[in-house]
Amino acid sequence: MDAQTVGRIVDQVIRRVAENIGADGRKGRLIAVFTGASADFAQCVDQIRGLVLDGYRVETVLSEAAEAIFGETLRQMLAGFPQIAPVSETRWVTAADNALGVVVPMLSLNTLSRIALLMADNKPTNIILRALFTGRPVLMVPNGAVARAPHWQAKAGGSQAPALAAAVEERLAAVGRYGAQIVAVNAIRRTVAAWSRGIAGPAAATFPAANSSTGAGFIRAGSTVVSAAQVRLAHSAGADLVIAPQARVTPLARDLASRYGVALVHEGQ
Repeated sequence: MDAQTVGRIVDQVIRRVAENIGADGRKGRLIAVFTGASADFAQCVDQIRGLVLDGYRVETVLSEAAEAIFGETLRQMLAGFPQIAPVSETRWVTAADNALGVVVPMLSLNTLSRIALLMADNKPTNIILRALFTGRPVLMVPNGAVARAPHWQAKAGGSQAPALAAAVEERLAAVGRYGAQIVAVNAIRRTVAAWSRGIAGPAAATFPAANSSTGAGFIRAGSTVVSAAQVRLAHSAGADLVIAPQARVTPLARDLASRYGVALVHEGQ
């Protein structure tokens, strides 16, 4: 057999094994946005494959830079896995609106800066900003952007301009205020699992199982900015949302909480 035939057989075996252990897409659709960063590439691809094995359908979209740097390699590493497909060229808006959330496994400084400035000038940034504006969860792994990451430290020889590092941190803080979750590579799968369970963070389990006045359960908003995505998750879980005393609630989140009947309970009250 030639290499192409062997490759097809291997792909079929991978697909069947994956389907047999739960890779059926039953947990919903995710969009994985790949930008021009490549830090921790292998680990990020492992996490995406893990999401498929966890039961999600993953639709991918690559920026021009990502396509040029690792597009073919990425497709080869994902080959054979079921429930993985590219986002439709003509129906990406529908795909974004129907997705459980958006995962950006390797965030580049270029894309970070665009999102921080609300610039949607290509498909990846359009999808990310559309998700944020419509209250869907967005996860970003920033190793390709932050100056403190090991690969940047190595390139700088241990010497970096503090102003540049501060500027990057401010952009990360900005997208965090918009509702994005900034996580480490190895936290991708468990963060997405929390979306499905309607849990914003591990501290959620420390609150009472029910509220005596509303009959609803509690989950905890795991950030200082309460976004519409967190309200949607609380609503889907039939729960009220516990927020930190100094947390800021976005106008859209407050509107959705009123519409869905999700109580915003300040911690300690």
